[in-house]
Amino acid sequence: QQIDLAVLRSHAECVQTQRRMVTCCNQDQQFFLLTIGCYLLAVGLLWRSFFFKPFKLFAVFTHELSHAIAATLCCQRVTGIEVTWSSEGGLCTYKGVSVQSLRVKCCVLPAGYVGSCLWGCGLTLACAFPIGARVAGCVVCAAAAVAFLYALCGTAKGVEERCTIIFLCVFFGLLCGGLTALDFAEVWDDSRFLLEAVILFVGCTNMMYATFDVYDDTVRRKDERSDAYKFAALSPCMFARCVGAVWFLIGFCACVAAIGGTIIIAGGDNSVGKDGGAPSPFSLTWWKMLPALGVLGIAVAAVILEACICRRGTHRVGSG
Repeated sequence: QQIDLAVLRSHAECVQTQRRMVTCCNQDQQFFLLTIGCYLLAVGLLWRSFFFKPFKLFAVFTHELSHAIAATLCCQRVTGIEVTWSSEGGLCTYKGVSVQSLRVKCCVLPAGYVGSCLWGCGLTLACAFPIGARVAGCVVCAAAAVAFLYALCGTAKGVEERCTIIFLCVFFGLLCGGLTALDFAEVWDDSRFLLEAVILFVGCTNMMYATFDVYDDTVRRKDERSDAYKFAALSPCMFARCVGAVWFLIGFCACVAAIGGTIIIAGGDNSVGKDGGAPSPFSLTWWKMLPALGVLGIAVAAVILEACICRRGTHRVGSG
């Protein structure tokens, strides 16, 4: 009888495990998987679109901000943070008594590419926690406020660089700040939902753009202006493409870990996850699907619109 009870108990555990595997995810995990999937498709479709440029420039902004944070931690004085609209490039300027020292360069140079990717991972991972989106929204607003002061009072090459950073600070400050304030006000029970959707999109964009930027600037081609080339010049034993490959692997692994970690944390218990981690069939409320499907729909519409505009312009030139 004891053997029969053990067999029955084992069978019941197997059935329960199979049910969990079939139902797979709780509502927070379903929301994350649906949203991140649609966002990745949308980012791929909008990669060269004009409408997507502010989000790409935000990734450039976090790249330069990471340089500035690393320089500050090395006791350097940051004098300016720049982002260029036309070339989608950026520059962080700093100075100090040891600005040319090997220690400072070894800390500041990798901080741009790796730091920008970690910004995206952090924003994505924050959405797994109950108040993570609030904290992330406050952090983005604080970063925008600091960069705004540098845009007004710091050094810049020209008007374009200064105006671009001001636009990014105002745009993302108002967007994230407004949604964070709405979340704190708790207008309705799921007031954090809109903020999480926006933070997740910004984080997803940062992860994709920063990872691709590392590959494009340092692995696919050899650019003497890149941070990897300057880092490799610090030692005769290093090659720029090898340095870039290491940074790319670090960024890629961090992105995979952030997505996997978000799924695991969102399925945790009440002390970590947001809904207790109870597996359930696909049961998302229809309005919770709107941001993901809406962004994907806008991406498809934007691509079609730009294709029609380009075709019409080409037809006019051919007719003329």
